[in-house]
Amino acid sequence: MQGAFKVEELYTRVFNDLKKSLSKLDEFCTEISQNCTLDIMPGDNDPTDDVLPQQPINRAYFPKGFSNGHLNAVTNPYMFSLDNTHILGTSGNERYLFEINL
Repeated sequence: MQGAFKVEELYTRVFNDLKKSLSKLDEFCTEISQNCTLDIMPGDNDPTDDVLPQQPINRAYFPKGFSNGHLNAVTNPYMFSLDNTHILGTSGNERYLFEINL
């Protein structure tokens, strides 16, 4: 059982590190979104669908950030307008070709 114990210990350590990192990111997003609207788009290594369009990141990852109403989880790709300029955001992967009609 010593091997199983080491795997469980490693899993617990990785989980705690991930939890701590997500908490820090949540605090950072909360701070930024107090001053402006912040959109979060998933990328290749985020916990969402692997097929485009990727669905938004689950709100449970950023409980504090979503509480103020200025943090938005968006799809990948994500299109928005800013000062009458259309902007298409992607995660940067070149696996897919998009045709957009504006």
